[in-house]
Amino acid sequence: MVSLRTVYSNRGEIDLQRSVRDNRIVFIDPTDPDLEQLRQDLIQLNERLHQQAEFANNLLLQCGIESSYALIQDNGVLLIKGDKFHHDDLIWNDRQGQIWRCRTREMNITTEEAEEKRKQLLAKELAIKRNLSLALRDGAELFVDATEFCSQLDCLLSFALIAYEQNNYTRPELIVNNRIEIIDGKHPLLPITTVVPNGYISDANPNQANIHILTGFNCSGKTIYIKQTSGTSFMCISLIIKGCFVPANKMRFGLMDKLFVKIHTGVYTHLTMGVSNFLRDLFETSFAVAGATGRSLVLIDEFGIGTNEIDGTALLASLITLWSKSEQACPHVIISTHFHDLIQQRLVSTSSRICCKTMETMYDDDGKLVYLYRIIDGLCTRSQAFSAALTVGLSDSVVRRANELLNKIENNQVLHPIRNFTDMEEMVDLVEKAVQVNVNDNNQITQFFQYLRHMIYKHISRNKNE
Repeated sequence: MVSLRTVYSNRGEIDLQRSVRDNRIVFIDPTDPDLEQLRQDLIQLNERLHQQAEFANNLLLQCGIESSYALIQDNGVLLIKGDKFHHDDLIWNDRQGQIWRCRTREMNITTEEAEEKRKQLLAKELAIKRNLSLALRDGAELFVDATEFCSQLDCLLSFALIAYEQNNYTRPELIVNNRIEIIDGKHPLLPITTVVPNGYISDANPNQANIHILTGFNCSGKTIYIKQTSGTSFMCISLIIKGCFVPANKMRFGLMDKLFVKIHTGVYTHLTMGVSNFLRDLFETSFAVAGATGRSLVLIDEFGIGTNEIDGTALLASLITLWSKSEQACPHVIISTHFHDLIQQRLVSTSSRICCKTMETMYDDDGKLVYLYRIIDGLCTRSQAFSAALTVGLSDSVVRRANELLNKIENNQVLHPIRNFTDMEEMVDLVEKAVQVNVNDNNQITQFFQYLRHMIYKHISRNKNE
C-alpha cells in the first residue's frame, strides 16, 4: 500500500514545525538543494543588512545627527530627523513628517540582492504549492480515507479511555426483547460525581408501560433527564458496535432502529429555518409520528409551549392517544409537559402503556423548596414558577403580585388593577387644594396635610376591600 506521505513527498512537502515557528507555510523539496540554499542566503543577507544599518546609524549619531533605523523582511532603512543634507554615500528615499528615510549604498545593494533571492524562493515555493495541489487532487480518495481512519481511531481511543478511567461506565447489553432498561443512568456531559443518577425502564409488552408522561416543578431536572436518556441511548444505538461504554450502572436494551429527540436548545436554529418555536415543535413531532416504529425511542420536551395552553394540551393528548392505540407499532416515548390538565381532566385514554413520572422535591425546615432531581412515580399538578422566579432574582413585589392574581384566577374572583392614587377627580381636587394653600399660613398648611392623610387612608382602605 502506498502511504499518503509517499504520494506527496515526490512533489514537495510542508514543514509543519518550521511553519508553526515562522507563522507561515514553509515548503520543502528534498530533490531541490537550491531551495534550502536560498533560505540560508536570505538569512545571511538580512544579518548583513542589520550590521550595515547599525554601523551607519552609529556614525550618524557620532556626527550629532538624530537618527535610528528600521528593519523589515529583506528591507532596511535609516530614519533621520531634521533637514536633508548632501552625502555621497546616502541615497534619500522619501519624507514622512520630520523623518527622512534613506539607505547607504551598501544597504541598497544588500536590499536589492535580498529582494532578488526572495523572488527566486517564492517562485520555487509556488511551484511546490502547485504540485501539492495537483497531488492532492490526484490522491483525494486516499486523503479522505486517511482522514476517515484518523477520525475513527480518535473516536475508538476516546471510548477506550472512558472505559478505562471511568469506573461508573458500563458495557451495555443487547437483548432480544423490545425493552430499554437503564439503571442509575447519568448525563454523559455532566460531572459524574455530582449528578443525581436516574433510571429508565420501558417495555413493549402490552401490559407494561412504554409511554412515560413526565411532569414536575420548574427547574426540577426534567429536561436534563430527557437529555440524559437521549445521550445514553444514542451511545448505545449508534455506537455499540464500536464498543462504546455508557454512563450507567447497568443498561440492557433490545435492538432499536431510530431515535427522535425534540428538545429546545436555543433560537439560532429557529432563526436559520425561518420558523417559530411552535412550528419547529410541529415539524419535529410530525417526523416522529410518521417515522417511529415499535423499535424506536421518542423523546419530547415541553411540546406546545409556544401556543395556547388549551390548543397545546389537546394536540398532545391526541398524540399520546394515537401512540397508545398503535399496539405493536407504539414506540418507547418520554414526554415532559406542564399541561397538567392532560391527566387531571382525563384527556388521555386509560391504557396500561401509559405511566406518569415526576421529579422528586421536598421542603426544608424554613419552608424553602429543595430539588432532589430524582425521578419517581407520580403526577405533579403545579409548576412552582414563583419559586423559580425568586431563585433567579425576580423582585419579591412582582412575585407577590403574581401570587395574588393567581389566587383570584383560581377562585374566579374579579381582577382589579393596582390603584396608585390615579382617580382623576381626586387628583384634580388635590391639586386645586394644593395651589390654593398659602405657604405663609400654618393653619392652611396643616389643613392641607390633614386632607392628604385622609385621602391616603381612603385609598388604602379601598385596596383592602378590593
